[in-house]
Amino acid sequence: MNRERFFELLKSPCTPYVIVELIYVIAVIIFNINLAYINKLLNQNFDVDRMVVQKDVIIATKVMAFENNTSWNYLFWGIVLIVTGFVIPIVSNLINKSSYKSEGVKTAILMVICFMTALNIILIISISKALLSPIVIATLILCAAGALFAIGSSQS
Repeated sequence: MNRERFFELLKSPCTPYVIVELIYVIAVIIFNINLAYINKLLNQNFDVDRMVVQKDVIIATKVMAFENNTSWNYLFWGIVLIVTGFVIPIVSNLINKSSYKSEGVKTAILMVICFMTALNIILIISISKALLSPIVIATLILCAAGALFAIGSSQS
């Protein structure tokens, strides 16, 4: 690729949208790789099957406290990436609609945004499946135990 073609590509009206999406895709891939490693460690170090079947709060607490609360960090960043996956196409569409570009360019950008939306839905599903692991299950068990404790203490 020669220098003029590279700068012509950078001047394209679709470039900012593609760059933002590329950054998001790279972040999701890195997140999923790291989350898979953490899930493997959690499954090796804790009896996750017993935690799920018996709703064991002690194991759930240990899972969420694993390696300086790493599970909470992954839960937080997973939620942030899921929300970002929904926000990117919405903001891109709003920017595209309010721009002063010609209708042909807006239509081309809209096609890029539609592709981004489909890709983001696939990535959001992959994040959700990866998070639906010991981390989310432990979180749900802890929330249920906390709710039962709150109900029990309010009845007294």
